[in-house]
Amino acid sequence: MEIVAAIGAGLGALGGVIDDLIFTDEERQALDAQRVAAQAQVEAARLAQERAMLEAAAKARQAQAITVAAFTLGAALVVAALVWRKA
Repeated sequence: MEIVAAIGAGLGALGGVIDDLIFTDEERQALDAQRVAAQAQVEAARLAQERAMLEAAAKARQAQAITVAAFTLGAALVVAALVWRKA
């Protein structure tokens, strides 16, 4: 088990050295800035999707409330007509 851990640590160190040879500090900062920008875009897309879903739900609730109000008004008119005919 210790051998596997040592090999893993050695490969990690080797990867760090290779990374240092491939990328300069400026390039690494640019990559980090791109990563942050990409994360911000993903978060913005998620928030836009969530907002669209909330707006759709609000419109559905509004339509449901209008339907209930229309049925209530219709029932009230029927009751009023029945009361008026019996009077």
